[in-house]
Amino acid sequence: MLARHLDQPQTGRQISEQTQVPSPYLTKVLAQLVKANLVSSSRGAGGGYVLAQSPSDIRVLDVVNAIEPIQRILSCPLKNPGQCDKICPLHCELDQAIAGVEQALANRTLADLIKNNKASLNRR
Repeated sequence: MLARHLDQPQTGRQISEQTQVPSPYLTKVLAQLVKANLVSSSRGAGGGYVLAQSPSDIRVLDVVNAIEPIQRILSCPLKNPGQCDKICPLHCELDQAIAGVEQALANRTLADLIKNNKASLNRR
């Protein structure tokens, strides 16, 4: 939503209504995005939230990692003896899948999402 209103600050209430995200949860998410320097906030009349950077400069991975960082598998989660310093074949496969998701998110920006959303709306 913020990527569509670049020059118009959006209040938490506006964002909550548009996205149907409960206000208490949204407040926490926005605080994390502000802390990650992806969103800026200002108080008072005419205040609200805006993107801190151009949508073409914000990767989807940056947003995901600001909210809940992707966890790679670095050691055997089962703590099997002899495998704690490396990962078993199953967890290796799972980590490769996670790496693929991470790469896909790193290759997409908010601008890409807006463009794809407009294209899908035009097809309806």
